[in-house]
Amino acid sequence: MSMEDDVKYILYKFDAVVDKQASSHPEVKQDISIYRKLRLWPGEEYNLIGNSTYMEYHLVGTEMEAKRAGCIALMLQKLGNQHHCLALKEAFAFEGFLDILEEPERDWLSSFPDNTLIGPAYHVDGVVVRSTFAVWQPVCKTENAEKEVSLAR
Repeated sequence: MSMEDDVKYILYKFDAVVDKQASSHPEVKQDISIYRKLRLWPGEEYNLIGNSTYMEYHLVGTEMEAKRAGCIALMLQKLGNQHHCLALKEAFAFEGFLDILEEPERDWLSSFPDNTLIGPAYHVDGVVVRSTFAVWQPVCKTENAEKEVSLAR
């Protein structure tokens, strides 16, 4: 195989892994200890999928980053529940939110069901990451059933 063929094969395998993960969002586990400590998580019925991050980090400290951070903060403050989370459907309807998302980020978020939540993102030391947000998806019913069975034992 040529180098070009090797690269194409690796990218093909990577796409297959990403597609598999995207089709099974609820199985992804993240460390939520800081969210529990701060009491800013939607509860046991949600899994933290990850944080949605603006990929153009050479723009850190720029007007675009400030616009993004401001929009996220305003949206979470106005529409968020007691944990500062809101449904993805509400976020998509919030004026300016779609404008601050990059196309891959928008596509990724669109792959989730409407009852997916977004909320503030925190660094492991408890500091809020203003230009990003956490994505929470409801635990699938089979996971809930497994938890109930293990608790019953």
